[in-house]
Amino acid sequence: MSHVLANCYRCGKSVMVPGAVLAANKPAYCSSCRELLGLADDHAEPPEAPAHKPGPRASSRQMKPALAIDVRKHPTPKRLRDRDREDEEPVPTSSSTGLIVGLIIGGGLLIAGVVTLLVVLVVLSGASSTSASSSGGESASASSTGRDTSTGQGKHNPNQQPIQQPNQPPDRQPNQQPQKQVPRVAFRPNPPPDVPGKKTVDLLPLIDPKKDAVDNRKWFVVDGVLWCDDQHFVPKIQIPYQPPEEYDFVVTFSQPALRNGVALILPNPAEPGASFFWGVGGGNGTEYAFGRKQLAFPGKTANLVRADTAHTTVVQVRRDGVRALLDGKELARADLRDLACDNWRNIRDKSLLALACDDPTVFYDVRVIEITGSGKATR
Repeated sequence: MSHVLANCYRCGKSVMVPGAVLAANKPAYCSSCRELLGLADDHAEPPEAPAHKPGPRASSRQMKPALAIDVRKHPTPKRLRDRDREDEEPVPTSSSTGLIVGLIIGGGLLIAGVVTLLVVLVVLSGASSTSASSSGGESASASSTGRDTSTGQGKHNPNQQPIQQPNQPPDRQPNQQPQKQVPRVAFRPNPPPDVPGKKTVDLLPLIDPKKDAVDNRKWFVVDGVLWCDDQHFVPKIQIPYQPPEEYDFVVTFSQPALRNGVALILPNPAEPGASFFWGVGGGNGTEYAFGRKQLAFPGKTANLVRADTAHTTVVQVRRDGVRALLDGKELARADLRDLACDNWRNIRDKSLLALACDDPTVFYDVRVIEITGSGKATR
């Protein structure tokens, strides 16, 4: 039987294989291979080769014929690698990672649902309490006016005076009296000095917070002082007084806490129908500035305004310009043509004087010294 050197189809090793084995295990061959293997006819039985006896000087290849090897059972490197992998510990697959991600997402959705439920419960409880208070208010109003709410018919009371409701927006009603005491400073400041030969007008007696407060913010006149017990969005109050051509607008104030300061709002004689403002105490008590048409940075001075301390600021309006002082010290000058008012300090009647703040403030003195001409009280 003839042997042929052949390569293993799995590991690539060269082995001596009997031609009959290759003919039985390998499909059709080309003509050259068939001659080499002694397989001239694919259907004929391969002739049995004579037994070979190695001579005394035969090579190692002839001394020991190769055995028939079933390459399908030979332990190849690929089979060895597969067997090593089987011995290794299993590695976590992507299914466990997907499970962890799913648990995280599910937990997040559960937390979001709980938070949403709590918000809905808070809103519903607030709505129910509001409706209950409204019902209580209607009942009290019905009892005070003598109206029978069960039948919808009013009981006539000849001694009952008709109640006139003020024409106020439904979202904000001005308080008749403050709910707490006016903050006090260490000492009540003296009124600013008058100018000899000039008329001084005390504006505090002219102010009626129920009529003059802009947007019905919390302003009160208590114990001879004007008190703003409100903050944020710049509470404003108009003063029913039209100043003369030249004048000094004098205001003494104090704030228990410093943040955005106070503002004096004045009509602009250089631009009829317009206003301008002077602000002092902004930037936590360090800034001062006129309202200008062009963007300008405010002036800054450390400890300019102190909490719980009375300060007097004066705006002097003259034909040739305007000047601002604080506690007798000049801080700024400006041309009236360059000044303006922003939306935060906009008032209804721009021919009047006004005050504004952004935090609770006590105004001890609000006065005008008429320099040229005479002012006019509008009420």
